Amino acid sequence: MIARRIVDRNERDAMPGAVYDGALDVLTRFRDVRGAVIDFTDRGFTRGHAVFDAATIVGGRAHLLERHLERFGRNAERAGLASDGLGVDRVREVVMETIEAAAIIGCGQVRVYATSGSDGMNFNCVGMRAVSSPVTIKPPQYATLKSTNYLNNVNAAQHARTVGADVGIFLTREGMIGGITIGRVKEFIENPSNATELRAVGVKRFDDTMPLSPFVVLGASEVMLIGSAVNIQGIVEWDSKVIGDGSVGPATRLLAKFLVDDMAAGSG
Repeated sequence: MIARRIVDRNERDAMPGAVYDGALDVLTRFRDVRGAVIDFTDRGFTRGHAVFDAATIVGGRAHLLERHLERFGRNAERAGLASDGLGVDRVREVVMETIEAAAIIGCGQVRVYATSGSDGMNFNCVGMRAVSSPVTIKPPQYATLKSTNYLNNVNAAQHARTVGADVGIFLTREGMIGGITIGRVKEFIENPSNATELRAVGVKRFDDTMPLSPFVVLGASEVMLIGSAVNIQGIVEWDSKVIGDGSVGPATRLLAKFLVDDMAAGSG
């Protein structure tokens, strides 16, 4: 939480105020709040798993504070943030303490943030259970932009865990599986020197030209998840239905080996 004086965009003077750190339960007054820091591993920064609200400070009071607090709590719930410490009474109390500590003369602003903290999510497991996610997929212009706006990805993972799965898979509006081509894996498959090994495990070609339905996946002998966070992991269950014989297949293991060897070789 941060309460600060509003300054002109051309003003070079300090921006005095106060910052409350909920993780440490510490309230600090700053000569310039731009010197405040956050944990670099906080998921609000790395994944966009955070919500905020802001109110104008006039005469030492936050304007329409109750409305802002109600919206803040509602958005925190929608974002799947834990409710611990987010009670309206506690947040109101901290807001007032922070405004008082800031000792703002004139107009100011108080901004309240809630994040899921620095705990990571472990996606690395052998034999993943997937579920078609009800969370809305990003539009293409943002799905292909590597930003820290991963809130819907986080919500998809949270939903998956509530239904006993390991990972949520986005579907398009047409009900097809959402995703992009993983260029390096395509290169593994199209590399002539890998052809013999790939044919031995049933891989003949790479084709990403046709939309893929979850119903097609359920009839596959192998399904895998590929990405920078998981590398290559076999999916053994989708929407509570077993894929193939329920184990990670030879094609998945081979492509995972190619990737490990590629990393060990230091490929750029």
